[in-house]
Amino acid sequence: MNGKRERTLLTSNHDAPWMRIARVAAAICAIFLTTRVARADGACRDVSQLCSGDDDKTCAEELSGVLLNIEGEVLNEIDALQKRVPATPSASVTAAVTVAKTKSDAFLASRKIASSATGTDAEKKAAAVKAIAEHCDYVTARDQANKDISQIPAPPASPSGIADPLQAQRQEIQQICTSSCKAPGAFCVDARSGEPLCDGLAPDVYSLVGALSPGDKLIVRVFGEEALRDKLKLSVTFLRSPDRRFDDRAPGGRAPARLELLAEQTAEIPEDTSITSLKIRYELAGDGPESAIDESYAVPIDQGQYYLEFGALIPLVIDGSRRVVQTTLPGAGGERRLSVEEDWSVNPSIVLNVFPGGRRRGVISSFQDMRLSTTLGDLLGVQVGVDLDLGEPFDRIFLGGVIEPVAGLGFNAGLAFVQQEYLPAGHAEDMIVPVGESVSPARRYAPRFYFGATLTLDIVTTATTATTSFASALTR
Repeated sequence: MNGKRERTLLTSNHDAPWMRIARVAAAICAIFLTTRVARADGACRDVSQLCSGDDDKTCAEELSGVLLNIEGEVLNEIDALQKRVPATPSASVTAAVTVAKTKSDAFLASRKIASSATGTDAEKKAAAVKAIAEHCDYVTARDQANKDISQIPAPPASPSGIADPLQAQRQEIQQICTSSCKAPGAFCVDARSGEPLCDGLAPDVYSLVGALSPGDKLIVRVFGEEALRDKLKLSVTFLRSPDRRFDDRAPGGRAPARLELLAEQTAEIPEDTSITSLKIRYELAGDGPESAIDESYAVPIDQGQYYLEFGALIPLVIDGSRRVVQTTLPGAGGERRLSVEEDWSVNPSIVLNVFPGGRRRGVISSFQDMRLSTTLGDLLGVQVGVDLDLGEPFDRIFLGGVIEPVAGLGFNAGLAFVQQEYLPAGHAEDMIVPVGESVSPARRYAPRFYFGATLTLDIVTTATTATTSFASALTR
Protein backbone atom coordinates (compact mmCIF):
# COMPACT_ATOMS: atom_id res chain seq x y z
CA MET A 1 0.00 0.00 0.00
CA ASN A 2 1.47 3.37 -1.07
CA GLY A 3 2.11 6.30 1.22
CA LYS A 4 1.07 6.72 4.83
CA ARG A 5 -2.10 5.08 6.11
CA GLU A 6 -3.88 4.97 9.42
CA ARG A 7 -3.93 1.26 10.16
CA THR A 8 -5.50 -0.79 12.90
CA LEU A 9 -2.76 -2.96 14.38
CA LEU A 10 -3.60 -6.21 16.14
CA THR A 11 -1.54 -6.46 19.29
CA SER A 12 -1.40 -8.70 22.31
CA ASN A 13 -3.58 -7.84 25.31
CA HIS A 14 -0.48 -8.20 27.48
CA ASP A 15 1.47 -5.10 26.39
CA ALA A 16 4.75 -4.37 28.05
CA PRO A 17 4.57 -1.71 30.80
CA TRP A 18 6.62 0.75 28.80
CA MET A 19 4.03 0.60 26.02
CA ARG A 20 1.33 1.76 28.42
CA ILE A 21 3.56 4.57 29.65
CA ALA A 22 4.10 5.65 26.05
CA ARG A 23 0.33 5.74 25.47
CA VAL A 24 -0.17 7.89 28.53
CA ALA A 25 2.48 10.29 27.26
CA ALA A 26 0.74 10.40 23.89
CA ALA A 27 -2.55 11.25 25.59
CA ILE A 28 -0.91 14.15 27.42
CA CYS A 29 0.57 15.42 24.18
CA ALA A 30 -2.90 15.32 22.59
CA ILE A 31 -3.99 18.07 24.99
CA PHE A 32 -0.82 20.17 25.10
CA LEU A 33 -0.01 20.16 21.40
CA THR A 34 3.36 20.91 19.94
CA THR A 35 4.63 24.32 18.92
CA ARG A 36 4.25 25.87 15.51
CA VAL A 37 7.61 24.79 14.15
CA ALA A 38 7.07 21.19 15.21
CA ARG A 39 3.83 20.88 13.28
CA ALA A 40 4.70 20.00 9.74
CA ASP A 41 2.09 20.97 7.17
CA GLY A 42 4.16 20.91 3.97
CA ALA A 43 3.43 24.57 3.22
CA CYS A 44 5.77 27.38 2.30
CA ARG A 45 6.96 29.16 5.47
CA ASP A 46 6.67 32.93 5.88
CA VAL A 47 10.00 34.22 7.19
CA SER A 48 8.57 37.60 8.16
CA GLN A 49 6.01 35.87 10.38
CA LEU A 50 8.45 33.39 11.88
CA CYS A 51 10.98 36.12 12.73
CA SER A 52 8.63 39.00 13.48
CA GLY A 53 10.45 41.45 15.74
CA ASP A 54 13.40 39.14 16.38
CA ASP A 55 17.06 40.09 16.13
CA ASP A 56 19.36 38.28 13.67
CA LYS A 57 20.59 35.76 16.23
CA THR A 58 17.13 34.80 17.47
CA CYS A 59 15.77 34.64 13.92
CA ALA A 60 18.63 32.41 12.77
CA GLU A 61 18.03 30.02 15.66
CA GLU A 62 14.28 29.87 15.01
CA LEU A 63 14.75 29.27 11.29
CA SER A 64 17.29 26.53 12.05
CA GLY A 65 14.61 24.66 13.99
CA VAL A 66 12.08 25.16 11.20
CA LEU A 67 14.54 23.93 8.56
CA LEU A 68 15.28 20.80 10.56
CA ASN A 69 11.57 20.01 10.59
CA ILE A 70 11.12 20.84 6.90
CA GLU A 71 13.97 18.54 5.88
CA GLY A 72 12.05 15.52 7.13
CA GLU A 73 8.91 16.75 5.36
CA VAL A 74 10.65 17.09 2.02
CA LEU A 75 12.27 13.66 2.15
CA ASN A 76 8.91 12.02 2.93
CA GLU A 77 7.05 14.07 0.32
CA ILE A 78 9.47 13.32 -2.50
CA ASP A 79 9.36 9.62 -1.66
CA ALA A 80 5.55 9.66 -1.70
CA LEU A 81 5.48 11.73 -4.91
CA GLN A 82 7.72 9.28 -6.78
CA LYS A 83 5.56 6.37 -5.65
CA ARG A 84 2.52 8.10 -7.12
CA VAL A 85 3.99 8.23 -10.63
CA PRO A 86 2.06 5.78 -12.84
CA ALA A 87 3.77 2.96 -14.68
CA THR A 88 3.47 4.81 -18.00
CA PRO A 89 3.58 8.50 -17.07
CA SER A 90 2.84 11.25 -19.55
CA ALA A 91 5.55 13.65 -20.62
CA SER A 92 4.06 16.43 -18.46
CA VAL A 93 4.06 14.20 -15.36
CA THR A 94 7.66 13.13 -15.96
CA ALA A 95 8.77 16.75 -16.40
CA ALA A 96 6.86 17.96 -13.33
CA VAL A 97 8.25 15.23 -11.07
CA THR A 98 11.78 15.87 -12.37
CA VAL A 99 11.45 19.59 -11.58
CA ALA A 100 10.12 18.81 -8.09
CA LYS A 101 13.03 16.43 -7.44
CA THR A 102 15.53 19.04 -8.66
CA LYS A 103 13.99 21.70 -6.42
CA SER A 104 14.03 19.35 -3.44
CA ASP A 105 17.73 18.62 -4.00
CA ALA A 106 18.40 22.36 -4.18
CA PHE A 107 16.60 22.92 -0.89
CA LEU A 108 18.42 20.06 0.85
CA ALA A 109 21.74 21.50 -0.30
CA SER A 110 20.80 24.96 1.00
CA ARG A 111 19.60 23.44 4.24
CA LYS A 112 22.98 21.73 4.68
CA ILE A 113 24.82 24.99 4.01
CA ALA A 114 22.59 26.87 6.49
CA SER A 115 23.10 24.28 9.22
CA SER A 116 26.87 24.61 9.00
CA ALA A 117 26.99 28.35 8.34
CA THR A 118 29.61 30.37 10.19
CA GLY A 119 30.26 34.08 10.49
CA THR A 120 28.04 36.83 11.83
CA ASP A 121 24.45 36.36 12.97
CA ALA A 122 23.30 38.28 9.90
CA GLU A 123 25.17 35.85 7.61
CA LYS A 124 23.66 32.85 9.40
CA LYS A 125 20.22 34.38 9.05
CA ALA A 126 20.80 35.06 5.34
CA ALA A 127 21.76 31.41 4.75
CA ALA A 128 18.63 30.23 6.56
CA VAL A 129 16.40 32.67 4.65
CA LYS A 130 17.87 31.41 1.35
CA ALA A 131 17.06 27.82 2.36
CA ILE A 132 13.48 28.84 3.23
CA ALA A 133 13.17 30.49 -0.20
CA GLU A 134 14.48 27.30 -1.88
CA HIS A 135 11.82 25.35 0.04
CA CYS A 136 9.08 27.67 -1.26
CA ASP A 137 10.29 27.02 -4.84
CA TYR A 138 10.16 23.30 -4.10
CA VAL A 139 6.61 23.56 -2.70
CA THR A 140 5.42 25.20 -5.92
CA ALA A 141 7.02 22.44 -8.01
CA ARG A 142 5.70 19.70 -5.71
CA ASP A 143 2.12 21.01 -5.87
CA GLN A 144 2.29 21.20 -9.67
CA ALA A 145 3.58 17.63 -9.86
CA ASN A 146 0.82 16.38 -7.57
CA LYS A 147 -1.74 18.24 -9.67
CA ASP A 148 -0.43 16.73 -12.90
CA ILE A 149 -0.43 13.22 -11.45
CA SER A 150 -3.98 13.64 -10.10
CA GLN A 151 -5.38 14.71 -13.44
CA ILE A 152 -7.36 11.93 -15.10
CA PRO A 153 -5.82 11.83 -18.59
CA ALA A 154 -8.01 11.94 -21.64
CA PRO A 155 -6.94 8.96 -23.75
CA PRO A 156 -6.55 9.31 -27.51
CA ALA A 157 -9.57 8.55 -29.62
CA SER A 158 -9.80 4.99 -30.83
CA PRO A 159 -9.23 4.81 -34.60
CA SER A 160 -11.68 1.94 -34.87
CA GLY A 161 -14.48 4.01 -33.34
CA ILE A 162 -14.84 1.64 -30.38
CA ALA A 163 -15.41 3.50 -27.11
CA ASP A 164 -12.32 3.52 -24.88
CA PRO A 165 -13.16 2.09 -21.42
CA LEU A 166 -10.94 4.60 -19.60
CA GLN A 167 -12.60 7.50 -21.41
CA ALA A 168 -16.03 6.07 -20.60
CA GLN A 169 -15.17 5.75 -16.93
CA ARG A 170 -13.76 9.26 -16.84
CA GLN A 171 -17.04 10.58 -18.19
CA GLU A 172 -18.96 8.43 -15.69
CA ILE A 173 -16.95 9.85 -12.77
CA GLN A 174 -17.58 13.38 -14.02
CA GLN A 175 -21.34 12.70 -14.16
CA ILE A 176 -21.38 11.15 -10.68
CA CYS A 177 -19.41 14.02 -9.17
CA THR A 178 -21.61 16.64 -10.84
CA SER A 179 -24.84 15.05 -9.58
CA SER A 180 -23.84 13.63 -6.18
CA CYS A 181 -20.57 15.04 -4.85
CA LYS A 182 -20.68 18.83 -4.82
CA ALA A 183 -19.36 20.59 -1.72
CA PRO A 184 -20.19 21.70 0.89
CA GLY A 185 -23.07 19.28 1.42
CA ALA A 186 -21.53 16.12 -0.01
CA PHE A 187 -18.24 14.25 -0.21
CA CYS A 188 -17.55 11.16 -2.33
CA VAL A 189 -14.98 8.43 -1.74
CA ASP A 190 -13.45 6.04 -4.26
CA ALA A 191 -14.17 2.52 -2.99
CA ARG A 192 -11.02 1.02 -4.51
CA SER A 193 -8.50 3.47 -3.04
CA GLY A 194 -10.30 5.29 -0.22
CA GLU A 195 -9.36 8.63 -1.80
CA PRO A 196 -11.69 11.47 -2.82
CA LEU A 197 -13.47 10.25 -5.94
CA CYS A 198 -13.49 13.62 -7.67
CA ASP A 199 -9.85 14.69 -7.17
CA GLY A 200 -8.47 16.51 -10.19
CA LEU A 201 -11.81 17.37 -11.80
CA ALA A 202 -12.47 20.94 -12.86
CA PRO A 203 -13.93 23.12 -11.56
CA ASP A 204 -12.80 22.17 -8.05
CA VAL A 205 -16.19 22.16 -6.30
CA TYR A 206 -15.95 18.62 -4.95
CA SER A 207 -13.27 18.89 -2.25
CA LEU A 208 -14.09 18.05 1.35
CA VAL A 209 -15.53 21.14 3.03
CA GLY A 210 -13.00 23.10 5.09
CA ALA A 211 -15.22 23.52 8.16
CA LEU A 212 -18.76 22.79 9.39
CA SER A 213 -21.05 24.61 11.81
CA PRO A 214 -23.85 23.35 14.09
CA GLY A 215 -26.91 22.59 11.98
CA ASP A 216 -24.93 21.78 8.82
CA LYS A 217 -25.31 18.43 7.07
CA LEU A 218 -22.66 16.41 5.25
CA ILE A 219 -23.53 13.37 3.12
CA VAL A 220 -20.67 10.92 2.60
CA ARG A 221 -21.02 8.56 -0.36
CA VAL A 222 -18.83 5.68 -1.53
CA PHE A 223 -18.80 4.76 -5.23
CA GLY A 224 -17.12 1.73 -6.74
CA GLU A 225 -17.52 -1.68 -8.30
CA GLU A 226 -20.36 -3.85 -7.01
CA ALA A 227 -17.86 -6.59 -6.09
CA LEU A 228 -16.46 -4.36 -3.30
CA ARG A 229 -19.78 -3.80 -1.52
CA ASP A 230 -19.33 -6.59 1.05
CA LYS A 231 -15.69 -5.74 1.74
CA LEU A 232 -16.01 -2.08 2.70
CA LYS A 233 -16.97 -0.25 5.87
CA LEU A 234 -17.86 3.43 6.22
CA SER A 235 -18.17 5.26 9.52
CA VAL A 236 -18.89 8.93 10.24
CA THR A 237 -18.37 9.96 13.86
CA PHE A 238 -17.89 13.07 15.94
CA LEU A 239 -14.70 13.80 17.85
CA ARG A 240 -14.41 15.83 21.01
CA SER A 241 -11.39 17.74 22.30
CA PRO A 242 -8.52 17.19 22.13
CA ASP A 243 -8.39 17.28 18.34
CA ARG A 244 -7.00 14.22 16.59
CA ARG A 245 -4.84 14.42 13.50
CA PHE A 246 -4.80 11.92 10.67
CA ASP A 247 -2.09 10.73 8.35
CA ASP A 248 -1.78 12.08 4.83
CA ARG A 249 -3.74 10.22 2.20
CA ALA A 250 -1.96 8.35 -0.56
CA PRO A 251 -3.62 7.84 -3.94
CA GLY A 252 -4.08 4.51 -5.62
CA GLY A 253 -5.05 3.15 -9.02
CA ARG A 254 -8.41 2.24 -10.49
CA ALA A 255 -9.39 -0.41 -12.95
CA PRO A 256 -12.11 0.46 -15.48
CA ALA A 257 -15.47 -0.82 -14.23
CA ARG A 258 -18.99 0.48 -13.78
CA LEU A 259 -19.37 2.47 -10.59
CA GLU A 260 -22.25 2.00 -8.16
CA LEU A 261 -23.27 3.80 -4.97
CA LEU A 262 -22.05 1.29 -2.38
CA ALA A 263 -22.52 3.18 0.89
CA GLU A 264 -23.94 6.46 2.12
CA GLN A 265 -24.10 8.17 5.52
CA THR A 266 -25.45 11.57 6.50
CA ALA A 267 -24.02 13.52 9.42
CA GLU A 268 -25.93 16.47 10.92
CA ILE A 269 -23.80 18.65 13.18
CA PRO A 270 -25.47 18.89 16.64
CA GLU A 271 -25.48 21.86 19.00
CA ASP A 272 -22.76 20.40 21.21
CA THR A 273 -19.78 22.66 21.92
CA SER A 274 -17.63 19.73 23.06
CA ILE A 275 -17.55 18.40 19.47
CA THR A 276 -14.54 19.74 17.58
CA SER A 277 -14.44 17.73 14.36
CA LEU A 278 -16.18 15.17 12.19
CA LYS A 279 -14.26 12.00 11.37
CA ILE A 280 -14.88 10.07 8.18
CA ARG A 281 -13.30 6.63 8.14
CA TYR A 282 -13.28 4.26 5.19
CA GLU A 283 -12.05 0.66 5.38
CA LEU A 284 -11.70 -1.94 2.66
CA ALA A 285 -10.75 -5.49 3.48
CA GLY A 286 -7.81 -7.00 1.60
CA ASP A 287 -5.90 -10.25 1.40
CA GLY A 288 -3.57 -9.07 4.19
CA PRO A 289 -2.58 -6.01 6.23
CA GLU A 290 -0.50 -4.59 3.38
CA SER A 291 -3.35 -4.75 0.84
CA ALA A 292 -6.10 -3.49 3.18
CA ILE A 293 -7.15 0.15 3.02
CA ASP A 294 -7.92 2.31 6.05
CA GLU A 295 -8.39 6.01 5.24
CA SER A 296 -9.48 8.78 7.61
CA TYR A 297 -10.59 12.34 6.96
CA ALA A 298 -11.33 15.03 9.52
CA VAL A 299 -13.50 18.13 9.09
CA PRO A 300 -13.18 20.80 11.82
CA ILE A 301 -16.44 22.05 13.33
CA ASP A 302 -16.67 25.78 14.00
CA GLN A 303 -18.59 26.23 17.26
CA GLY A 304 -18.17 30.00 17.32
CA GLN A 305 -16.41 32.10 19.95
CA TYR A 306 -17.05 33.63 23.33
CA TYR A 307 -15.51 36.76 24.82
CA LEU A 308 -16.48 36.79 28.51
CA GLU A 309 -16.20 34.24 31.30
CA PHE A 310 -16.53 34.33 35.06
CA GLY A 311 -14.12 32.49 37.30
CA ALA A 312 -12.56 32.14 40.73
CA LEU A 313 -9.14 33.74 41.14
CA ILE A 314 -6.65 32.40 43.67
CA PRO A 315 -4.13 35.28 43.89
CA LEU A 316 -0.94 35.67 45.86
CA VAL A 317 -0.74 39.38 46.71
CA ILE A 318 2.69 40.71 47.59
CA ASP A 319 2.42 42.70 50.87
CA GLY A 320 -1.32 42.34 50.52
CA SER A 321 -1.86 42.35 54.29
CA ARG A 322 -1.02 45.44 56.35
CA ARG A 323 -2.34 46.26 59.82
CA VAL A 324 -1.56 48.58 62.70
CA VAL A 325 -0.66 46.69 65.90
CA GLN A 326 -0.92 48.19 69.40
CA THR A 327 1.23 46.15 71.81
CA THR A 328 0.71 46.70 75.55
CA LEU A 329 4.00 47.27 77.33
CA PRO A 330 4.54 45.08 80.40
CA GLY A 331 4.74 46.97 83.71
CA ALA A 332 3.90 50.31 82.09
CA GLY A 333 0.38 50.67 83.46
CA GLY A 334 -1.36 50.10 80.12
CA GLU A 335 0.81 52.10 77.73
CA ARG A 336 1.01 50.71 74.19
CA ARG A 337 3.66 50.69 71.45
CA LEU A 338 2.52 51.26 67.85
CA SER A 339 3.86 49.06 64.99
CA VAL A 340 2.89 48.03 61.45
CA GLU A 341 2.86 44.44 60.20
CA GLU A 342 2.95 43.55 56.46
CA ASP A 343 2.77 40.13 54.85
CA TRP A 344 1.84 38.41 51.61
CA SER A 345 -1.79 37.32 51.43
CA VAL A 346 -4.01 34.87 49.54
CA ASN A 347 -7.53 36.19 49.03
CA PRO A 348 -9.89 34.19 46.72
CA SER A 349 -11.79 36.54 44.44
CA ILE A 350 -14.49 36.61 41.78
CA VAL A 351 -13.20 37.76 38.38
CA LEU A 352 -14.49 38.48 34.90
CA ASN A 353 -12.10 37.44 32.13
CA VAL A 354 -12.35 39.27 28.80
CA PHE A 355 -10.81 37.83 25.61
CA PRO A 356 -10.67 40.58 22.93
CA GLY A 357 -9.79 38.12 20.17
CA GLY A 358 -12.43 35.57 21.21
CA ARG A 359 -11.93 32.04 22.54
CA ARG A 360 -13.13 29.11 20.44
CA ARG A 361 -15.98 27.14 21.97
CA GLY A 362 -15.34 23.47 22.68
CA VAL A 363 -11.56 23.64 22.21
CA ILE A 364 -9.49 22.35 25.12
CA SER A 365 -6.00 23.56 24.22
CA SER A 366 -5.29 27.07 22.97
CA PHE A 367 -2.57 25.54 20.77
CA GLN A 368 -4.92 23.39 18.68
CA ASP A 369 -4.89 24.55 15.04
CA MET A 370 -1.68 26.57 15.32
CA ARG A 371 -2.80 29.64 13.41
CA LEU A 372 -1.42 32.73 15.12
CA SER A 373 -4.71 34.65 15.27
CA THR A 374 -6.75 31.81 16.81
CA THR A 375 -3.99 30.85 19.23
CA LEU A 376 -3.61 34.42 20.52
CA GLY A 377 -7.40 34.82 20.69
CA ASP A 378 -7.70 31.70 22.86
CA LEU A 379 -4.62 32.43 24.93
CA LEU A 380 -4.63 36.11 25.91
CA GLY A 381 -7.14 38.20 27.84
CA VAL A 382 -7.59 40.70 30.64
CA GLN A 383 -9.42 40.36 33.94
CA VAL A 384 -11.13 42.48 36.57
CA GLY A 385 -12.24 41.12 39.93
CA VAL A 386 -13.34 41.85 43.48
CA ASP A 387 -12.94 40.15 46.84
CA LEU A 388 -14.92 36.93 47.35
CA ASP A 389 -16.13 38.37 50.68
CA LEU A 390 -19.35 39.89 49.37
CA GLY A 391 -19.84 41.77 52.64
CA GLU A 392 -16.96 44.06 51.64
CA PRO A 393 -16.29 43.10 48.00
CA PHE A 394 -14.33 46.26 47.19
CA ASP A 395 -11.72 45.75 49.90
CA ARG A 396 -9.64 44.30 47.06
CA ILE A 397 -9.95 45.16 43.39
CA PHE A 398 -7.93 43.16 40.83
CA LEU A 399 -6.86 44.34 37.36
CA GLY A 400 -4.55 42.11 35.36
CA GLY A 401 -3.80 39.93 32.37
CA VAL A 402 -4.82 36.34 31.61
CA ILE A 403 -2.94 33.54 29.85
CA GLU A 404 -5.29 30.56 29.44
CA PRO A 405 -3.43 27.62 27.81
CA VAL A 406 -6.27 25.16 28.42
CA ALA A 407 -9.98 25.79 28.82
CA GLY A 408 -10.88 26.47 32.44
CA LEU A 409 -7.36 27.13 33.73
CA GLY A 410 -5.68 30.52 33.40
CA PHE A 411 -2.58 32.11 34.86
CA ASN A 412 -2.73 35.74 35.89
CA ALA A 413 -0.62 38.72 36.95
CA GLY A 414 -1.47 42.36 37.57
CA LEU A 415 -2.21 44.99 40.18
CA ALA A 416 -4.45 44.56 43.20
CA PHE A 417 -5.79 47.70 44.85
CA VAL A 418 -6.06 46.69 48.50
CA GLN A 419 -7.54 48.65 51.41
CA GLN A 420 -4.91 48.61 54.17
CA GLU A 421 -4.39 50.12 57.61
CA TYR A 422 -2.08 53.11 58.11
CA LEU A 423 -1.14 55.10 61.23
CA PRO A 424 -3.20 58.24 61.60
CA ALA A 425 -1.61 61.68 61.33
CA GLY A 426 0.61 62.55 64.26
CA HIS A 427 1.56 58.94 64.98
CA ALA A 428 4.57 56.86 63.93
CA GLU A 429 5.95 53.36 64.40
CA ASP A 430 7.43 52.61 67.88
CA MET A 431 5.52 55.55 69.33
CA ILE A 432 4.27 54.99 72.92
CA VAL A 433 0.56 55.69 73.33
CA PRO A 434 -0.45 56.92 76.82
CA VAL A 435 -3.12 55.16 78.81
CA GLY A 436 -6.58 56.29 77.81
CA GLU A 437 -5.64 57.61 74.34
CA SER A 438 -7.50 55.96 71.47
CA VAL A 439 -5.76 55.29 68.15
CA SER A 440 -7.94 54.47 65.12
CA PRO A 441 -5.96 53.30 62.03
CA ALA A 442 -6.68 55.06 58.73
CA ARG A 443 -7.76 52.87 55.76
CA ARG A 444 -6.89 53.61 52.15
CA TYR A 445 -6.15 51.78 48.91
CA ALA A 446 -2.61 50.73 48.07
CA PRO A 447 -1.49 49.15 44.74
CA ARG A 448 0.10 45.74 45.17
CA PHE A 449 1.44 43.27 42.60
CA TYR A 450 -0.31 39.89 42.41
CA PHE A 451 -0.01 36.65 40.49
CA GLY A 452 -2.12 33.51 40.62
CA ALA A 453 -4.46 31.15 38.79
CA THR A 454 -8.09 31.34 37.68
CA LEU A 455 -10.50 28.42 37.47
CA THR A 456 -13.73 28.47 35.44
CA LEU A 457 -16.45 25.87 34.88
CA ASP A 458 -14.65 24.75 31.69
CA ILE A 459 -12.08 23.05 33.92
CA VAL A 460 -14.64 20.28 34.47
CA THR A 461 -14.72 19.52 30.74
CA THR A 462 -10.92 19.68 30.54
CA ALA A 463 -10.49 17.31 33.50
CA THR A 464 -13.09 14.90 32.13
CA THR A 465 -11.43 14.84 28.71
CA ALA A 466 -7.98 14.30 30.21
CA THR A 467 -9.25 11.47 32.43
CA THR A 468 -10.98 9.80 29.49
CA SER A 469 -7.83 10.09 27.34
CA PHE A 470 -5.63 8.60 30.06
CA ALA A 471 -8.03 5.73 30.72
CA SER A 472 -8.29 5.00 27.00
CA ALA A 473 -4.50 5.00 26.65
CA LEU A 474 -4.08 2.63 29.57
CA THR A 475 -6.66 0.13 28.39
CA ARG A 476 -5.73 -0.03 24.70
